[in-house]
Amino acid sequence: MKTVDNDAAETKHHVVIGAEHPVVGPLYFELIPDSEAGPSDIYQLTDTLGRADVFDADWRAWSLPYTHESRRPSYEDLVLAMHIEHIDWNDNAEIQRICQVHGLPVQDLRQWSQDLRRWKDIPVLADLDRSGDDYEAVSLLPV
Repeated sequence: MKTVDNDAAETKHHVVIGAEHPVVGPLYFELIPDSEAGPSDIYQLTDTLGRADVFDADWRAWSLPYTHESRRPSYEDLVLAMHIEHIDWNDNAEIQRICQVHGLPVQDLRQWSQDLRRWKDIPVLADLDRSGDDYEAVSLLPV
């Protein structure tokens, strides 16, 4: 969900979605779009901040219309759940690498990640990437 508003003159505030795993450390959501990955998007977790998806800091504001209608899940819960659900846990090189480096079974990481309350917005300094179309997280900002 990396977006750029070319008409915006003001500095935008950005976040990445992340959580602190007790063994691995910080993990972030990463989406590799089909235009870069092939026939379909690749959803994964990464331990590399520069690869994390960058969101506008107010992205959760979209949840308001959803949370006040019937019993539908909030927009933010749908975004988080969809990302976790679409990860190919058994055939994702980044997931395999993270688990191998830390001696963690993939199933344990998957189960841990499904608790949506873990995933928080983490403020970051973000710059435009080389293409000029997407933002890339450069560093964490103090909270």
